[in-house]
Amino acid sequence: MNNSPWIVKLLEELRGYEGKDRMQDFRTLTAELKDHIRPIAHKTLTIPTLDLLSGGFQEGELVILGGASNEGKTLLMLSLIDALQEQGMITACFSFEQTIEQIAEKFNYAPPIFWIPRIADYETKYDREIEELKHNRNTYIGKLPSLQMQWLFLKFLEMQAKSMKPQAVFIDYLHVLMGKGYDNKVWALGDVMIELKQMALQFRMVIFVICHTTKESMNREEPSLADLRDSGWIVNVPDIILLLWRKLDKSTKEPGPLSILKIAKHRRKGNAKNKKIELMMNERGMLIEHSGEWSNAAD
Repeated sequence: MNNSPWIVKLLEELRGYEGKDRMQDFRTLTAELKDHIRPIAHKTLTIPTLDLLSGGFQEGELVILGGASNEGKTLLMLSLIDALQEQGMITACFSFEQTIEQIAEKFNYAPPIFWIPRIADYETKYDREIEELKHNRNTYIGKLPSLQMQWLFLKFLEMQAKSMKPQAVFIDYLHVLMGKGYDNKVWALGDVMIELKQMALQFRMVIFVICHTTKESMNREEPSLADLRDSGWIVNVPDIILLLWRKLDKSTKEPGPLSILKIAKHRRKGNAKNKKIELMMNERGMLIEHSGEWSNAAD
C-alpha cells in the first residue's frame, strides 16, 4: 500500500507493539496448546471444483461465506484455511466466536502457519500518536465507521509492520464489525463492506467474511442472496458470495451428512453463478468435495 508519512510512522510504532491484542504467529502458540495437538498422517485436501468454477481467488477480492446458524460456516472457513495452506498461502484469522483452543483442535494433525490475535479488545490503548489518529476525523483511521473497523485496520497494519503478510484473511463474522451509532443496520453494514473492500485492495489480499442468513432461510430447501441478514449492501459490494447449507435427506426430511456450497454471486465469472458443489466431512473433520460434480440451481 502507499507508504505516505503517516503510514510510515504507524508502521514504526506497530513494529514494536506488544499489547494484549497483538498479532501472534500461530506456530508459537502450539507449545501452549500442546495437549490439544495430536499429529496424524493424513494429507490436506482442497475443493477442486470451487477452484475450477471460480478461477481461484484473486488479491483485492472480498468474499462472503453465508449460511444459517449451525450449517457449517465456521467449519467451511477452517477448511478453506486448510486448503489454502496446502497450496502454500499464508492466512490470518479473526474469529470472534471461537477460542484459540477450539481452532487449534481442528488442526490437530499439524497446525498450519496462520496468525490470529490473542484477543479482540477494541478498547486497547495504543501509543499516543496512534490514539490521536484514531480520534482525528481528518485521517483515514478516524473516518472508519466503527471502533471495530479501526482495530481491524490497525491489525492489518501491524501484520505488515511485523512482516506477517497473509494473502487471505478470514473474519468470523460480519456483524461484529458494525458500530453502534447507526439507526439503519443496512447503511451501517454498507459502510463496513465498502471499507473491507478498500482494505482488500490496499493490502492486496483476499478478505473472506462470514455472514449469517435469516432464521427463515432454514425453512427453505435452498437459501438465496435475499436471505443474508440485513442484505442490501452486503449483496452489492462483495466480489464473490458463497452460500452453504445442509442437504436434506429425502427419506427423513432432516439434514443429512452432505452440505451444498453454491456460488451465489461471482463478479469475474458470471457464468459460475448458481453452480453447486456437494461437500462432506472427512476423517479429520474438514469439509471436502464429495463428488467433484456441479449442477445448475434448477437441477
